[in-house]
Amino acid sequence: MAELGLADHHCHGVIRRDLDRPAFEAMLTEADYADAAGVTMFGSQLGLALRRWCPPVLGLPPHATVREYQERRDTLGGEQVNHVGQWSGDPVR
Repeated sequence: MAELGLADHHCHGVIRRDLDRPAFEAMLTEADYADAAGVTMFGSQLGLALRRWCPPVLGLPPHATVREYQERRDTLGGEQVNHVGQWSGDPVR
């Protein structure tokens, strides 16, 4: 298993625009309703997995804070974040 690359077998497709935190967080659920006040999808199992595996791809440490992760996405911009080459295992520097 350790030799297998990480693959998302279920995804929403590539969003070709920048996403603010509420729009990005909405992509972490299949629900058709808003979360309860004070609840964040980053605390869900998917959110925790995202915070473990995705920040290193963007040049951050695993489990970076939500703010650090969102700021890095904002700095890079949607086009760069979505670049297929990033997901080859080579982090953005």
